[in-house]
Amino acid sequence: MSLTRRRMRMAVAFFRSSYALQQDKVVLSRCRFLHCSAGSGGGGAAGVAGQITVDVEDSTFESCVAGSAGGALEIASDTTADAPPAMSFIASSTFHSCKAAEKGGALALLGAWTSISDTDFANCEVIAPAPERVCMELTMKTTIPESMWYDKMMVL
Repeated sequence: MSLTRRRMRMAVAFFRSSYALQQDKVVLSRCRFLHCSAGSGGGGAAGVAGQITVDVEDSTFESCVAGSAGGALEIASDTTADAPPAMSFIASSTFHSCKAAEKGGALALLGAWTSISDTDFANCEVIAPAPERVCMELTMKTTIPESMWYDKMMVL
């Protein structure tokens, strides 16, 4: 799939949410997203929310812009007592010249467990005036207050 110059309020290629008892799954393999824009939402090219996993493989996100978080991709995962956070994978992909207005110039992982390998991030930025400009924001949460990761956020 190749998608070029689309502008929408939410994620441009797709936005999918799933709150089913079993995890849902989206696979992006050998996809190319160019000049995509989500005006006021997150995920300039794509976004998912809920109990859903995303597998991105051998894909390119170039010059994508989001009005909030995740210039190219936003993965927001909800955790319940009955279901662990969804585990997503990003491999052999490229995020180039992506921008977000608030956070995660290329990628926003909000409560999502994600493995990233062999993936390049270049020239991605947060465009709003902010004390920190980051390419990727990872939010790590645990329900164990004694854990060193309890209610913490790591910014790369």
